Amino acid sequence: MLLSLCRADVLRTWVYARAQYNALVTERDRLRDERDAARQAFRELLALVSTRYQARAELTAFRREREIIRAQNAERDFAVPLH
Repeated sequence: MLLSLCRADVLRTWVYARAQYNALVTERDRLRDERDAARQAFRELLALVSTRYQARAELTAFRREREIIRAQNAERDFAVPLH
């Protein structure tokens, strides 16, 4: 009787340990999926920020070109002092 009681405890312990392990594996997989989604969102955000910086640089270059063209097309009034 004692032997069968020990077997039942070992079996019950094994089943409990297996259930705990499966729960941990499931949680690990869920966390990995969540991590991968966060990394993907971060990559998308970096791409958007990079695009924004490029657009800002282009805008600055266009404004500079516009100011250069305005300066080249402006006629100087020699009656007005430069300073």
